[in-house]
Parts: sequence; C-alpha cells; structure tokens
Amino acid sequence: MKNIIIVDVDTDRDEVVSLGKGQETPEPTTLEEARDMVFLDIRTLTEALIPLVAGCHLNKFADKDALIERITEHLVDGATQSIEANEVSEDTPTEEE
Repeated sequence: MKNIIIVDVDTDRDEVVSLGKGQETPEPTTLEEARDMVFLDIRTLTEALIPLVAGCHLNKFADKDALIERITEHLVDGATQSIEANEVSEDTPTEEE
C-alpha cells in the first residue's frame, strides 16, 4: 500500500494545519470514495505515530502509555474545539432559508 499525505504546520498562518495529497492521487468522485480516503489517511497518520511513540519509549524520552494518553487527550480536545468552531448553530440561517 502507498498513501501519500502532505502535512504542513505553520503557526504563522490563520489555518495552522494544512493537509493535502500527492498530485498522483485522484480526487474522489463519490461520497463513499471520499470517506474511504479520509479513513485511510487517519489510519496512515496513526501508523506514523507508532514508531515515534516506540522510539520515545525505547530511548527513555517518555513512557509510551503516558505519550498515548497525551496524544489521545490532545486529539479529543482538538477535534472537539474544531467541531465546535465550525458547527452551524441552529440560529444561523442556511442558504435554504
């Protein structure tokens, strides 16, 4: 399997994290293809964390369980904040109204 994900983090931008795909990756044409692509990207990024966590543990930089807990807390907090910031409130008019 080959899956390319471009992660660009720049705290000087309004949008701090930018994600992209390699040019050879075709755009999804259906909702199902888009969902499958996102799920594969999440799995790929998770796989990339494994050697980082293991290396930190093996080199005694940090305990793996503590790192995994910190990663999980950061992920939950960040996802919750992002969802809340981007949710359309029930009071916000939509284009349909």
